[in-house]
Amino acid sequence: MLLEVKKSGRPRSVNTRNTRAIIKKRIIRNDGLSLNRMASQLGIARSTVQSIVKNDLKLKSYKLRRGQYLSDKSKAMRLEKCRKLLQHFQVRRVSDV
Repeated sequence: MLLEVKKSGRPRSVNTRNTRAIIKKRIIRNDGLSLNRMASQLGIARSTVQSIVKNDLKLKSYKLRRGQYLSDKSKAMRLEKCRKLLQHFQVRRVSDV
């Protein structure tokens, strides 16, 4: 025979097991979906979705940023310029800069 133990605190209304499962399935299906869009589709606050993803699912949300592509030639040129700078500052005192 199981007895129900009364829990202290405010009961969860949105962050339920069902909601967490829905969010997890959507992320697995399409990890490029924004949290704002997911929240509007589910009809809950963005901060709730964000806390579920961060605290309950232990995932990190981030946005991929585009960066400069460095070819092998440009990497070699950068290395050469850095070596020249180092040689220049070995000859002269850094306090003169």
